[in-house]
Amino acid sequence: MVEPENIPASTTIAALQKHLDTTPFQPIDPTLVKEAIRLIEFFRAPQQYILTDELRGILGTICFQAVNLARLLRESDSALVAHKAEDEQAVVIHWKLNLYLKHGADWPEYASRDITRMVEIVEKKRAAATPDASA
Repeated sequence: MVEPENIPASTTIAALQKHLDTTPFQPIDPTLVKEAIRLIEFFRAPQQYILTDELRGILGTICFQAVNLARLLRESDSALVAHKAEDEQAVVIHWKLNLYLKHGADWPEYASRDITRMVEIVEKKRAAATPDASA
């Protein structure tokens, strides 16, 4: 996320917090109030993301690429996924995009961890559902 140009958010927030902690009943500097309002408006506005190759790959996921991951998300109870190609595609893109927005370039590492966790869940569910052959 791009930091607003004037005063860094951390500086404004720290200054407001200090004022409220030390002099809660004193008037607040109008410049500080204006900066706080500008920051609120900045962070409320939608952010522009550059369409990188990585982001293009996520958003360009086509339905037949999503089917196996959608099945895993469904079977591990990690997401509600209808048995329709367009829903599977949407859920997989949403899952990948959330990881990308949260972890940036490291998102594949987190995806791999999630997939490993989901596979373990599915294997346990299948083992529990399979009758014990040694009995």
